[in-house]
Amino acid sequence: MKISISIVTYNNSKVIKKCINSIFNVTNNIDFEIIVVDNNSSDSTASIIEKDFKKVRLIKNNRNIGFGAAHNIAINVGRGKYHLVLNPDIIFVENSLKKLINFMDENYNIGLISPKILLSNGSIQYLCRRLPSLFGFIIIRFMPKFIRRFFQARIDYYEMRETGYNKIMDVLFLTGAFMLIRSSVLDKVGGFDENFFMYFEDIDLCRRIQKISRTVFYPYTSVIHLWEGGTRKNFQLLLISIRSAIYYFSKWGWKLF
Repeated sequence: MKISISIVTYNNSKVIKKCINSIFNVTNNIDFEIIVVDNNSSDSTASIIEKDFKKVRLIKNNRNIGFGAAHNIAINVGRGKYHLVLNPDIIFVENSLKKLINFMDENYNIGLISPKILLSNGSIQYLCRRLPSLFGFIIIRFMPKFIRRFFQARIDYYEMRETGYNKIMDVLFLTGAFMLIRSSVLDKVGGFDENFFMYFEDIDLCRRIQKISRTVFYPYTSVIHLWEGGTRKNFQLLLISIRSAIYYFSKWGWKLF
């Protein structure tokens, strides 16, 4: 098996069909498997998968166990040389997997790779990041737009916008929306830290992978992210992000600025 693709779902009925169909549309000549772990969705997400995608392995949890814990279930049963951690709102528009896999096959020192990620309007989503600070977290998560614009230069630096996102580069923090990881590396680092329910688990995984391998941004292929910025819209998700931030900084050190 060349690649295992894991998708964690929680009430994603509006996008899951588009996501899975796009995978099947671009995986010609790739030996792959899709593992969906559903965190007890209350909508029709699980039934859509059961009805329309017989080739997809569906694992249904009886409660929402969180992002990393659910992906770990798929990681533990996946059979691929590579493992793709994929959000259910990612859409493939070209054969990104083949390009990324070929590049990793040629570069054995790369443990994790991510492509250019575009918003639905075709603009770049700036998801290559430097290490987060407490001050930056407060600005990005809590401040309204009219306040954030006074710190735009700092946000741009955090998001590495000066690089132009047009060259291959090692990046400290790559998004959990799309993480193509060498399975042997995942085995060594032990998958996601399940103490993170959601948020910050991706930067934590990146930092642990960097101890033994490279984490790389590859700009010569792209996917679409149907992103809605749920953290600012949902108070419960905001609280979860705060708890994750506290755990992250306690684990890796309190970088204030």
